[in-house]
Amino acid sequence: GSLWVPHSMGGLSVARYAEEFPGEVGGIINLMAAGYGSPSILQLAKTLPKGIPNGISHELLPYLKSGYINPDIHNLLQIMRYYGRNPTRTLGEALSCVIKDVRPQIERVRKLGTTVGYLAAEYDCLVPPDDRISNHVDYYHSIENMGHLGPQLKPNVVASHISRIALNEFYPST
Repeated sequence: GSLWVPHSMGGLSVARYAEEFPGEVGGIINLMAAGYGSPSILQLAKTLPKGIPNGISHELLPYLKSGYINPDIHNLLQIMRYYGRNPTRTLGEALSCVIKDVRPQIERVRKLGTTVGYLAAEYDCLVPPDDRISNHVDYYHSIENMGHLGPQLKPNVVASHISRIALNEFYPST
């Protein structure tokens, strides 16, 4: 089977797909994926107040200054349209991240032979790092100096971690 690398809510879909079609998914490396018992509403209440300033200072501001994120009016309008056009969808997405627990699915998928890894981000206030996730996956690591948007904003760093995991954990040399 192939290696899948879902981010955030994508982890929920890939867990379901891997359970339904186990021969097609040989490995999963979750990137800050929801559904592993994190985030709970209590955990969000604890991490958001501290996490938002960390996310702004470690992700948003450096990328605004470098020009990597373009705050032009067209981009802002596009974001507002996406979330404003269907507030029910936006609320549903947020609730599914908090409510859905993929751990039972992941246990079944692992028993079927799929290797599962998880990359957390040190400054992720949406899906905070949680060492307890390591109890449910074959590999767990938290990437320093990164937030939830790391795969979009620091793709080279994320790709480096994915490559290292894939080579060492998923496809070890024989």
